[in-house]
Amino acid sequence: MKRLLLPLLAALALPTAVNANVLTGEIVYKTEIGEKFLIKRSAVKIVGYEKSSLIDLYKGDKDEVENDIFLRSKKVKANERDIKELDENYVKNEGEKYEKEIEQLTRKINLIKEKGDFKSNNSYVEGCKNFSRKKQRLYCEETYSTFYFASLKLKEKLRELNNYKSKVLDQLIKKKSFLELENKGLNGEISRLNLNLSRINQSIKTLEEEKENLLFESLVFRPIFTDLNSKKTALPKIEAVCKNYSASPESIKLLDKKFNTTQANLNNPLEKRLFATEYTSLDYAPILELKLLACNKLSSISK
Repeated sequence: MKRLLLPLLAALALPTAVNANVLTGEIVYKTEIGEKFLIKRSAVKIVGYEKSSLIDLYKGDKDEVENDIFLRSKKVKANERDIKELDENYVKNEGEKYEKEIEQLTRKINLIKEKGDFKSNNSYVEGCKNFSRKKQRLYCEETYSTFYFASLKLKEKLRELNNYKSKVLDQLIKKKSFLELENKGLNGEISRLNLNLSRINQSIKTLEEEKENLLFESLVFRPIFTDLNSKKTALPKIEAVCKNYSASPESIKLLDKKFNTTQANLNNPLEKRLFATEYTSLDYAPILELKLLACNKLSSISK
């Protein structure tokens, strides 16, 4: 059925006369009013595309996708290492140092409390004797005691630690959050790339199992137009894509995806007007019909 499709389309598209000279390989398309379009076999450039060429294109896509997956996976691993270092950074650096100093000061204060040593080795306490009242004197002694200064130093270290946590640690947390968010996006991209890779592998498998070797031929030709006054005009080049419909529908789809080989709709007048813009000297040029004729008469696939 597929083998009959191209000749059938050509027949439907050609209400006018078509002459084909077998010896010279010339095709003449005549319009209803007697104008002619000539295609010379000797001037037609034919290039065949085998399935191996299409397989190579899909393998190239596969290499690109695999490289994208590799680069993203490499970035994810690097981010994971950075996240681990950020988790350990607080313990290894300033945070641990501050916490150790606070621990030492706390032990020192507790020791002073236990011994009741509010006056030891502190010259400032001597001035407290000038207070006549006992409560004032005790308050002064405690204020200028070793205990008091140790408490002040402890409070200072606590402030420094809080400042460190609010500034440095917050920066670490923000950086860690950024890396985690970036990895989430990268992993999503890797999942989509893996899905695309699976499709490409299936496409390659389909083409490798294809029994037909020649998938399509490209025919490039320059038709010669002869008007009613026998004036001849060489028209711009036309490329006709002749697909091998003996190949599987899956292979044809993969072919169309890469080469955009889908032929225009014969019954679409807009298609004809668009193509006719190539021919500034003509109101209408049967480009699509000429393409089908070339495929039907000159392509080795149609034989």
